[in-house]
Amino acid sequence: MEVRCIRLLFTLLLSVVATFVDHTAPASHYTVTSTCYSQGSTTASGQPVRFGDVANNFLPFGTRIRLDHPVFGRHVFTVEDRIGSGSELDIYNPSETACIGYGRHTIGFTVIPTTTKGRKMK
Repeated sequence: MEVRCIRLLFTLLLSVVATFVDHTAPASHYTVTSTCYSQGSTTASGQPVRFGDVANNFLPFGTRIRLDHPVFGRHVFTVEDRIGSGSELDIYNPSETACIGYGRHTIGFTVIPTTTKGRKMK
């Protein structure tokens, strides 16, 4: 119970910090460790989990990212979840077998800039 409370407080703190730090500036590129997850039905943002979602602790919910190299046939993903620990980018795939096969990778991604109205910039 105590560990769950600490994790929840940590997730909430990261969400608050993410709202004050602008990681969405044009050309923001990151190289991170990534893993895959297949369990769960609701993301930390409150949305149903779906293929195309990723978990990340330093970007705000709704941030769209473009991976340098495709994963599971996709380049573009949306931050809708948070990570407890273990990596900096957790990619959702409904197949546990695919996630086990993915393992752990170092991966690069760029934040897709948005306008103030939330639309993608060209």
